Amino acid sequence: MRFHNVGALTGVGAGLAFAVFPLLRPWGDKQGGLDGMTAAFVSPLWVASHLVGMVAWILLSASAVAATRRVPALLMALGTMLVLPFYGAE
Repeated sequence: MRFHNVGALTGVGAGLAFAVFPLLRPWGDKQGGLDGMTAAFVSPLWVASHLVGMVAWILLSASAVAATRRVPALLMALGTMLVLPFYGAE
C-alpha cells in the first residue's frame, strides 16, 4: 500500500473518530451543576469518548506524516504528543 493511500485512510479514520467523540462524551459537566459534573466524570462513556479523541489526534498526525513526510507533518506529530496529556488530565 502506498503512503498516499495510508494517509487517506488514516485521515478518514481521524475524521470519523472526531465525529464520534462528541456523540459519546457525556455533557453533564457543561450544565454547571456539581451533580452533572460528577455524573459526567464517573461515566464510562467519559473514558471511552476521550480515548476516541486521542485516537483521532494520533490518526490525524499519522495521516499528515504519511501524506507529506515533511517537517510540518513531523511538527504536527510532536504537537499531538503534547495535546494527548490534555485528554488524559481533563
